[in-house]
Amino acid sequence: MKATFALISFLALAGCATPQSAATSAADGEASSSEEKVAKADDAGVRCYNVKVVGTRIPKRVCTTRASRNTADANKRTMMNQSLRSVDAARITGQ
Repeated sequence: MKATFALISFLALAGCATPQSAATSAADGEASSSEEKVAKADDAGVRCYNVKVVGTRIPKRVCTTRASRNTADANKRTMMNQSLRSVDAARITGQ
């Protein structure tokens, strides 16, 4: 426990001791790469959301593309139609 606290304290202090120019250049590099990722995600229609997982307080991050959502919607419609047909068939045959 003490070792964990010492490690966290060290990392916090080391981050504060970083020269401003190095921190600024690193932040600029991260910002441009994150902007590129956002642009690519917009092109693919990526959407991300958090899903609550049973047994943990930490949500799971799920990202889907437009194509995967369209495929999932088509599969849902197909399953719904099949289940409705089976209900209709059962009514017709009297089962």
